[in-house]
Amino acid sequence: MHKRLQAAWVILTTWGPCLLITMLFGSLGTLAALLRIKSVARRSIHWWGIWNCWALQIKPELSRSPQAHWADHLAKLKQGVMIANHASNLDIIIIAALAPFDIRILAKHSLFKIPCLGWYLSACGHIPVYRGAQKHLNETKGRQAIQKALDEGATLFFFPEGTRSKDGQLKPFKSGAFIAAEQHQLITYPIVVSGTSQLLRSGSRLIHHDPLSPCAIHFLPELESIQNSVEENLDFKVRVQMAKERAEQLYQESFTQD
Repeated sequence: MHKRLQAAWVILTTWGPCLLITMLFGSLGTLAALLRIKSVARRSIHWWGIWNCWALQIKPELSRSPQAHWADHLAKLKQGVMIANHASNLDIIIIAALAPFDIRILAKHSLFKIPCLGWYLSACGHIPVYRGAQKHLNETKGRQAIQKALDEGATLFFFPEGTRSKDGQLKPFKSGAFIAAEQHQLITYPIVVSGTSQLLRSGSRLIHHDPLSPCAIHFLPELESIQNSVEENLDFKVRVQMAKERAEQLYQESFTQD
């Protein structure tokens, strides 16, 4: 009984502040978007990430590959497509805290139906990803939402695995991020997230801080659009496949080194 009460208290003191922070910045972002105060609406997710990291006592260690010079100038990052592996529900909090610019997340459409959360996602221009019987809508509504976000100067954010990895291992990438990058001739910015699967274990609501497996963010070298290279005359599907394979190789090399 004592252990249950202790666990309940930990959950309350951990996720209670996160809920309040989410309600605060979600409401702020939604209201700012409705009032067309774009600077506030676009940065609300960044502030949300920073304050949630504070509430959860998460301080990720930052590192970068020698060629990843873009990571030194995040505040002035050129518009592009940002991708990251997905090992935990904490990933988006940590990445949002590191992104002091207009970032639009591609999230499953079901999240847009949740009261408050869905209002915020829609109002602030985040992009729904349709699955199952509605998958065909990605070609119409999805593309329109991506184009609108890019026209507004935003950087797109994808988890190219498509869903969270339950065992922390890298899953095969889907093509969506690379289709967008090639279609719009955008730079791809890869990020490796590590330690979050141990920090918030699958099925657990408790944060497990482990000094032997710290939370970390590693920035990989940017990937230029193949369409901007000497291979620009290649068929679109071939370019997308090449970009996808190049990104997968970069991540695999990083995971092997770790």
